[in-house]
Amino acid sequence: MGQPLVSFCVPTFNRARYLSSLLGSLVGQLAAFPYAYELVIADNASPDDTPAVVAGFADRLPIRYLRHVTNIG
Repeated sequence: MGQPLVSFCVPTFNRARYLSSLLGSLVGQLAAFPYAYELVIADNASPDDTPAVVAGFADRLPIRYLRHVTNIG
């Protein structure tokens, strides 16, 4: 798709269930999006299964996943 023209930024902490719902919805909504895009997911060291949720969508969405090692507040 080339260099992203649009970045959708999603900050998250301990909301894997909601993130999964969001990403599932975006798969369909962004299918016909006319510009190169990326999803930037910033994880503030979630102790839940956020990393697994993100990995589960990596083959369907152009995700750049940034995870803090510790919670930065």
